[in-house]
Amino acid sequence: MTRMDRATSIHFRLYCLLAGAAASAALAAALIALPSVPDTGTEALLFTLLAIPSAALAYVVRPSITLPLDLSYLLAASLLFPMPVVVIVAFLAGCAASVLSRRERRPGGLLAAAGLNAATLTAMAVAAWLTVEALWDPTAQAGLLAPAALALAGFMALVLAHILMMLLASLMRGEALLQQVRRYVGSVLAFDLLSVPISLLLALNLRDGAGIGFVILAGLALLGAFLLLRLDRARSDLSSAHGKLERRIEELRSLNVIGLELTSGLSPRQILETVARECVKIFPYDCCVAAVFDPESLELQFQIVRDASGTAQQIPQVSSTEFAGWVLGGFGPLLIRDLRKQTVPGPLRAIVRSPRVRAFMASPLRVEGMIVGLLCMQSNREDPYDEHALSVLTALALQAGMAIENARNYQRATRDELTGLYQREYFFQRLQDELLRSSRYRSPFAILMLDLDGFKMINDVYGHLAGDRYLRALGETIRANLRAADIPGRFGGEEFCLLLPETDLPGAQVIAERIRAAVAALQIREGRETLKTTISIGIAVHPQHFSGTASSLVGAADEALYAAKKSGRNRIIAAAA
Repeated sequence: MTRMDRATSIHFRLYCLLAGAAASAALAAALIALPSVPDTGTEALLFTLLAIPSAALAYVVRPSITLPLDLSYLLAASLLFPMPVVVIVAFLAGCAASVLSRRERRPGGLLAAAGLNAATLTAMAVAAWLTVEALWDPTAQAGLLAPAALALAGFMALVLAHILMMLLASLMRGEALLQQVRRYVGSVLAFDLLSVPISLLLALNLRDGAGIGFVILAGLALLGAFLLLRLDRARSDLSSAHGKLERRIEELRSLNVIGLELTSGLSPRQILETVARECVKIFPYDCCVAAVFDPESLELQFQIVRDASGTAQQIPQVSSTEFAGWVLGGFGPLLIRDLRKQTVPGPLRAIVRSPRVRAFMASPLRVEGMIVGLLCMQSNREDPYDEHALSVLTALALQAGMAIENARNYQRATRDELTGLYQREYFFQRLQDELLRSSRYRSPFAILMLDLDGFKMINDVYGHLAGDRYLRALGETIRANLRAADIPGRFGGEEFCLLLPETDLPGAQVIAERIRAAVAALQIREGRETLKTTISIGIAVHPQHFSGTASSLVGAADEALYAAKKSGRNRIIAAAA
């Protein structure tokens, strides 16, 4: 608990105790004045015996509006009895409400709750009695009008203070204030429509001497409130069970979606985006973090962060030292229900997005037995996560780790490790697929064969490590000048091949020239020297250069490449039709 939360709790408890002390003083004054009032002991005792159990019951108007039944008895007492009796009934009803509802969670304990309830009901009773006497008793109007106005003002001040305390508590819990205001206004309207008529019926029956009628009406009110309360609890239990069932279905669906990614061949980033999207569907959150690290350099490779509005965010860079300690420390699933009582481990503090975060849960991503990242959910609300939520997050992380491992294995099998381009076998698979698609839809595509003009000299003069650095930069340059649908491959050595779907000869020549110019401008520093060379490109286009097989189309592009090198290098030549 933070210092501010502790201070707020202490102030609230002090406020309740002071209110209770004021109510106790009013009770003492009422007991002193009780012998001087007319004989109403039997009626008051009967009324009190029926009013006390009403403190544990309520009319549930709707799920968000519940009216305590004791308010109806309190208003009826204000209409029936003298001031001391009204104060005694109100004080006893307030204390009874605190004792009978002792299972409910109270921020300040039983004593604070009893003080607040007793003070509220006593103030309400005094204000109601003074108002009734001032308006209904002509002989007392002149003397009670000013006290009634003062009592009403004091009661309204108490009500406003109570409302402000509720709104402050709602704000600290991260709840919408407008929703709380609507609930309060709805409660006031419901009180006028339901509680006031019940109060009048109770008062009329007892004032007319119809004791049996009063007992029957009071009993029916208690029974009706009890049945409505049980009905509301059953409805609440059913709604809760339905919500849990929907969440379980959504959890299973999310696990199934991620399971499909195991065979989809998506990239690790795409898999992590899918996992983050599914997490925000099934967990309450204000921030979702999914991150992957390089297990060798221990540096953050990429991250996906979403706030409650779905906006992408950034987390601070986690240092290699922090992450190394995290991995070596055997990080496992972590659940923190309340960050005011428990702190986040050091390496994970960097991903806590806001000081308002109250709850936190995280699970590691494992690839080949090694921790390579994490999934993390954060919420500004109190206690939104439990052990079941953590187990679901852990299952999602396990599935995500398997999918990322499969994606990496797939990349190793299909991509050249040095250049990042596709391997020759994968390139020919995609070429066969494009041939079938092109034959079906009668759309053109192009094949480009590329060969570095002076790469052998780079290897001979500067060594193979320098040559590898140049090839790595060349792969990045080629990918940067292609479209998303294009397929770049390494044919072998310093020779490369490109598949350009939906591309005719003029379009292929534009892309080829862009690559040729970019390679000619590429420079790699090697000590004091600069590594640079040029590239020659041959083009073949389907269908005009196609003679029956994929190999023949590649051969046509290769012949054009040979012609480009023979005619002076650093140029582009298309195959003969």
